Amino acid sequence: MVEKSLPREILFGGETITNKEINQALDNYFSTIDEKDLTPKNQKDLRDWFVKNYKRLIAGEKKRREVKREPIEISTEFQDKALTSALTELKKLTESTVKEGQENLTPELFSRYGAQQEFRKKMTEIQGSENVVVFVTFDLDNFKKINDSFTHEKGDELLKEVAKNLEATLSIAKGDTGIRFSGDEYGMFLTIPQNKLADVKNVLARMVTNIEQSSKRPDGDKQTLSVGFSIVTPERIGEKDLFKNSREAADKAGEISKLIRTKNLLEEKADTKSSDRIISSDETETYFEKTEKEKLSYIRQVMRPMQEVLRDKSEQEIVAMALQCYEKIAEKK
Repeated sequence: MVEKSLPREILFGGETITNKEINQALDNYFSTIDEKDLTPKNQKDLRDWFVKNYKRLIAGEKKRREVKREPIEISTEFQDKALTSALTELKKLTESTVKEGQENLTPELFSRYGAQQEFRKKMTEIQGSENVVVFVTFDLDNFKKINDSFTHEKGDELLKEVAKNLEATLSIAKGDTGIRFSGDEYGMFLTIPQNKLADVKNVLARMVTNIEQSSKRPDGDKQTLSVGFSIVTPERIGEKDLFKNSREAADKAGEISKLIRTKNLLEEKADTKSSDRIISSDETETYFEKTEKEKLSYIRQVMRPMQEVLRDKSEQEIVAMALQCYEKIAEKK
């Protein structure tokens, strides 16, 4: 990607920066990006992000001046500095978006960057309403076995199939959103009325079952999912790092789902229904007792390197060996 230098008057000029000059700077920058690497929607989203970021920098400086009782008028030097800073961040974000697009196996779903934009849109839509956004994350259980035992091409085929099945499951009329964050990590945004919160698990169970039943693994095993979700209410609009915090809450709930699966393996229970272990972020700290959670977390952690080496062993055999490791350590304590 060859980048043209930006006009000197935009970066270092002493005159007042106008919208025309800002647009000129953006046009000049985007002209350096291959059209096939950046869709019109991507470019619009990035432009919108840039304008918001630039305005935020200016507003922050005005606020600082108010607090220090300095003249409110923003100097052209600071405007230049803010513009340069915003353009630098825009470049990083654009490169990330282009990279995601080039590596994207699942164009029917939002990427990680697109998901952030869509999340902000969803939160704006529910402002002042009785609705909430359900932030769902899930990943594919035992997916690594596909890449290790077959090929990465087979793994990619499964990822594409899951994406198509997720898209087919979503209720487009309600504006539900499908996401692929990275690797085998997927997500959804569902908008539902607050008085229907009790039905969230049932709704997700139906969706997860559809995805699960329609996604075929090359090893013939049933593809199960570990699912977690968090509820985001309109009152949280404006909260710092809301997207990040909401996703982390859903991911932590998903970790509990994985521990339930580990427990099922230990107890030799058939883990055939992902819908039985859809976990809310409200359950994260209370689902397991502390000692049991530590035990299951240790076993799950030990299983990973074992699976790398002992590829001919089943999960049931691996979990039994991991349990032995845990018991030996517990004895020493």
